[in-house]
Amino acid sequence: MSEVNASTATANAAAAAQQQPPRQQRNATMLYQEGQSQADLQNYTGAQSLYQKALTINPRDVHVLSDMGRVLFNLKNYTDAVQYLDKALKIDPSYAYALEYKGILLYELRTFQRSLGKFRQGLGVRALFLCLQHAREQRPCSLQIGGVSGSTFNTQ
Repeated sequence: MSEVNASTATANAAAAAQQQPPRQQRNATMLYQEGQSQADLQNYTGAQSLYQKALTINPRDVHVLSDMGRVLFNLKNYTDAVQYLDKALKIDPSYAYALEYKGILLYELRTFQRSLGKFRQGLGVRALFLCLQHAREQRPCSLQIGGVSGSTFNTQ
């Protein structure tokens, strides 16, 4: 996964959100945040309802799609959970949270090899973004990718 592809996917999702009128964007954000609060309280049915409302406003929001997948996973609705995580990953293939939850879900479904692949993808993306953040702050970062260690990313 290249930095350019990840940036492009994230930019596309942001552009889709910006096409919504500002008031609708705020409403979707408020629904999403309330859904997160309900999920934190383990009220997964309430969170599901709020996320669904947020998705009617912005159906391409990877954060809401991923969290909907997580809520459906907690409700043991694995079939729908996979569909929401797949939608999020179709929009942003580098979204680490969706990759990690898809890995957890595949593990639960006993598809261990595919699960391990998603975990590795998710962890690799998180590590890459951490190194990119360090680079922006002009701090060195070591990263191991695909068994090759000692790669150092530095902006200098």
